[in-house]
Amino acid sequence: IQSNGFPAAEAYQKYTRDTLTFFDTRLSSTMMATEEDVARKTARILGGAPIRMVFTGRLERLKGADQLIEIVRRLDFPFSLDMFGAGDLAPKIRQDVARFALSDRVRVHDPIDFENELVPRLRSDADLFLCCHVQSDPSCTYLETLGCGVPILGYANKAWDRLNSAEDAGWVVPIGRNDLMANKLSHLQTARTELAEKLQRAHRFGKAHSFEEEFRRRVQHLIDISGFS
Repeated sequence: IQSNGFPAAEAYQKYTRDTLTFFDTRLSSTMMATEEDVARKTARILGGAPIRMVFTGRLERLKGADQLIEIVRRLDFPFSLDMFGAGDLAPKIRQDVARFALSDRVRVHDPIDFENELVPRLRSDADLFLCCHVQSDPSCTYLETLGCGVPILGYANKAWDRLNSAEDAGWVVPIGRNDLMANKLSHLQTARTELAEKLQRAHRFGKAHSFEEEFRRRVQHLIDISGFS
């Protein structure tokens, strides 16, 4: 069996003697953040600049988009949050941005081209991904975000909780505990070394799991179990 992510691998491993765990991603090695990208972001973080948060994906409740404004409303320090996506919640999110006078810090963008627009922005203009996914699907968002040198602060769904416990590329908070999400962000506002270290760890893990590498591993697994050489 080839399993996308740890939860599936652990659920099915008792049924097979040979399980390959891979991580779905569209991020090729040439699209990854460079060492220079990481160095620039690290210097900015350690210099005390406002934390630049990002959310990408469908603006739906399963992706936790309805929780984002609730979290950032609790913050009392300079930050920015850019959301990229579309969905049923988009009108309400925009209304809440205006209602709570957050327009100087929170921006809601329509979807943009993944390779030519979104990835470059994540590589250069994002310090942390705010992830309130309540579902435990092995979203490619995780690997693609990490590969851009962006650590993740996320709900403890089965996919992210297990991935982070193995790679320590971000932080995990119980689902629905927006008070703890806000507390962690307030902590990172001053714990800049911790944020910078997670950024670098995220980048290393993402680089090790590019689209090419995951494809190579899956093909090699098929070759190995087929008996052909």
